[in-house]
Amino acid sequence: MIQTKDQSLTLVIPNFNEETAISTVIGKVQSAKSLLSEHGITLREIIVVDDGSQDQSIKILQLYQDITITKHEKNRGYGAALKTGFRQATSELICFLDMDATYDPEELVQLCEVLQDPHIKMSLGDRLSLITDMPFSRKVGNLLYVVTIYLIYGALLKDSCSGMRVFRKKDLHEFIDHTPDQLDFALAMSLICLRKKWPVVELPITYKKRIGNSKLNIFVDGFRFLFTIFKYRVER
Repeated sequence: MIQTKDQSLTLVIPNFNEETAISTVIGKVQSAKSLLSEHGITLREIIVVDDGSQDQSIKILQLYQDITITKHEKNRGYGAALKTGFRQATSELICFLDMDATYDPEELVQLCEVLQDPHIKMSLGDRLSLITDMPFSRKVGNLLYVVTIYLIYGALLKDSCSGMRVFRKKDLHEFIDHTPDQLDFALAMSLICLRKKWPVVELPITYKKRIGNSKLNIFVDGFRFLFTIFKYRVER
């Protein structure tokens, strides 16, 4: 039986030109703090890494006093923004979600509770097992990755590219060294766990239609993701 204990949590949110979604996301995070606390999880830090936004993102973020803002002067990529935030984290657990209002921060409770088991290396939200607002083309792409990963790695991951997951700070170095700076960063995290045969738990989560325009290029990023799947299988 897993013994329940209090946990500290750092939330990292990358931001690139998401001015229309910021107030919604930060509001949801602030609302989720009390629920997390009820379950013994202290949200110690909210770190927003602005990745060279050219809209009003910084001005909007500065309206909130309970978040830490780090800014990249130039756009360096989704993965680069996350790694910048991870390096600043001081909590036992580190999590992240996207600044597009697609994820519900209250569902971090179940993802954190899974890590009460010391054998689990990472928990991540599975967007594909429930009926969600994900665009059809994105669903098809994610299912293609599921099949490809199963064929190449011999393991089933339902949502290898999920943008909401939790892991321990002590494992941080595994996810910073030799990982990509672009949108395939989350995928690379999943592949590292598979390659090392680390236990990963996926839990179904809700997924809402994003606010604002997606930064994902279906063709360019789609091929990048497939390349990353093959790359991490053969690299040492």
